[in-house]
Amino acid sequence: MNSYKVKLAFASIGILITIFFMFISTYAYITMNDNGNEIDEILKEFYEVINVKYNDTSNVSLVNAHAGDSIVKTFTIKNIGGKAVYYNILLDDLVNNFVNIDDLVFSLSSESGALVSQTAMPNTEDSLIASNVLINSGTTHSYIMTITFLKTTEDQSNNENKIFSSNIKILPSSKEYNMLYEKNTLGNKILVNNTFTSESNINYKTSSSENGLYYTNNSINGSTVYFFRGKNDELNNNIIFANYCWKILRTTEDLGIRIIYNGTYENGVCNNNVSIQNTSLFNNNSNYNAYVGYMYGSVNGSSYKNEHTNTNSSIIKSVLDSWYSTNLSSYSSYIKDSYYCNNRKTTKFRINNVVYGVKGYSNENTGYQSVKRLSLDTVRPSYNCYNKNDIFTVSDIRGNMSLTNPVGLITADELVFAGYTTINNNYLYSLGSYWTMTPAYFNGSIAYNYIFESNKLLIKPVDSSYSIRPVITLKHDVKVSSGNGSLTSPYKITN
Repeated sequence: MNSYKVKLAFASIGILITIFFMFISTYAYITMNDNGNEIDEILKEFYEVINVKYNDTSNVSLVNAHAGDSIVKTFTIKNIGGKAVYYNILLDDLVNNFVNIDDLVFSLSSESGALVSQTAMPNTEDSLIASNVLINSGTTHSYIMTITFLKTTEDQSNNENKIFSSNIKILPSSKEYNMLYEKNTLGNKILVNNTFTSESNINYKTSSSENGLYYTNNSINGSTVYFFRGKNDELNNNIIFANYCWKILRTTEDLGIRIIYNGTYENGVCNNNVSIQNTSLFNNNSNYNAYVGYMYGSVNGSSYKNEHTNTNSSIIKSVLDSWYSTNLSSYSSYIKDSYYCNNRKTTKFRINNVVYGVKGYSNENTGYQSVKRLSLDTVRPSYNCYNKNDIFTVSDIRGNMSLTNPVGLITADELVFAGYTTINNNYLYSLGSYWTMTPAYFNGSIAYNYIFESNKLLIKPVDSSYSIRPVITLKHDVKVSSGNGSLTSPYKITN
């Protein structure tokens, strides 16, 4: 009797399990069917016009790697359809077990497609390396992707014999992949009214006279970013918003339009006062690593995380918050909660025989990445922001959600992209010096951040006083009521 009950119990359990898995399978099928049809239709339409060819396969791998090893992958993307489309380049099924991710880097080059200068290889399962890339009808983008295990002067034994493997995948950038901005929006006007060319045409190391609209994929998730570079009187990047004058810096990774304060607008004229406050400290003190932060944690902390937790507002953030609340809060429906980068990623370098390390807390000598990237022997600007903790947002979960208001400062990289340090009469020139949002280093006693002065990037103590130029981001759907962006006919914004 007992044996019969046991068998009956197990049989019942078996039936329940079978029914459970049948339900799960049916649910999964329904879910895939409900969501998959639309996705499949988009992909079908996309691959009818986009032809992708790899030199062998889509797989790219570096196995049992040693310092100095490098591999090259080539592939082409051709638009055989009758209209321009936008696409993403994705690393699918990615495996990257390098301990120091800065040692494994990649670059992506193409004469007319996406361009990514040497940057750290991502290590998440699926990672965008280029997105929103425009390809016109009848055009072919030929790519060379180079992956290198950098050989440095440091001990790299922890990265020896590691593995990188992934598959390159080309996907539509969105459901409406043939248009980034709707007609009559500011973003659409910028792209339609300007001829844009690749960042590959720029030599950042030397003085040059490039003027116009350029694009790069050296950004968060490899998104295509369009930016203005050149002389003040030769660019159509002027805008009137909230009764203030602004300069358009660039588009953002989330399709916003980033603008920088350029003075008050009175009687139809922009004045020459391009800062909201002539002098301000970045922070009250400079004696710990924490003070390079737009926000910061425990002063004299016991770890990097403890020191750079976004708990306390800097002096300059408080000034910007107050100005925004007074002058821009009534225009919030136009302003996007976008990314503002206070790049506190640490790296090693040497300046005047002083070695800067990676600890980033207390009074430890620390180097911050921008110095290495923007030094005269490299000059490789990037819009990327490597730590989520440094991507300042108000409520956008892709950032740190630490801001009170969606306002920030320009970065050192944004100024280099704009040509501030190499082009005379640059559109970002100011009679005064002003702060950036970019940390430089802590030398054991003083924290330093970047400022801009007389066509130079300079490094100054954070408890020094310099001007403030607010930076905000307009939403992708703001419309233009009049103007063509020139000095005499700036864009004006409407609903």
